This record gives sequence, structure tokens and C-alpha cells, in this order.
Amino acid sequence: YLQPQGLEVHDLFDDLKDGQVLATLLETLSGESPTVYGRLRFPADLHIQRLANLNVVFTFIKQYIQLVDITPQDILDGDEQRTLDLVWCIMEFFSVEMINESFGTDIQDYDELKEGLLAWCQEKTSPYELSVPDLTEGVAD
Repeated sequence: YLQPQGLEVHDLFDDLKDGQVLATLLETLSGESPTVYGRLRFPADLHIQRLANLNVVFTFIKQYIQLVDITPQDILDGDEQRTLDLVWCIMEFFSVEMINESFGTDIQDYDELKEGLLAWCQEKTSPYELSVPDLTEGVAD
């Protein structure tokens, strides 16, 4: 999603700090530009520019995803746990959206997606008398 825009991620915790990677990824996934919520400055060399970019990106994200205990300052500070939480929330939301679009389903959240996938796995493996109790160890083989 990022290479066509000339962006690469080498260090997740550092590369998200200026907001450019996040803004580009979100625009690619959603089809909408975060710039409707404010001006983005790239390159963002100053701390205040990076924080301003992240504030715009977070305003955009919150139109789609409810973030709990993750702030622009966390990403700017390189907080590993909060950065991973943010990336997971984005992946979770947009994976459900993409599946709904691709298969014409109406899955509402990631938990519902996991339940559906587990049910599908159980249905497909039942003729072979295989047990798939969950999506971790049950599908490891």
C-alpha cells in the first residue's frame, strides 16, 4: 500500500512519528484524504509539525475507529505498545471492511469475523473428522 507512494517502513516506531506513513496508509485503505481534517506538513522536521500531523491523522482515524488510550503523543514518543495497538486497530477495522466488500457480508467487528472464520473452518474440516476448536492451535497443522 505504501510503495506506490514511494514510502517504506524500516522501523515502525520511528517511521510513524511524522504522520506521513499513517496518512498515506489511511488514505489508501479508506479512499478518503485525512487532509479534510487539517493541513499535513511533509517533511515534518520539527516536533510541533509532527504532532500537528498526527493530530490531523488521529482526527481522521476517529471517524472510523474508536481508540482507547492511544494518543498522537504516544506515537510521537515512539511508545511501542501504543503504536502496536494503533496499527492493530487499523488492521482490524479495515480487514473487516475489505472482507465485507469482497464477499458481500455484513460483519460488524473483528470478533464476529473470527467467529465466522472458525465456523467456516469447522464446516470444511468436519467431513475429514478433524477438530478445529479455535483459530490458534486448531489450525496449526
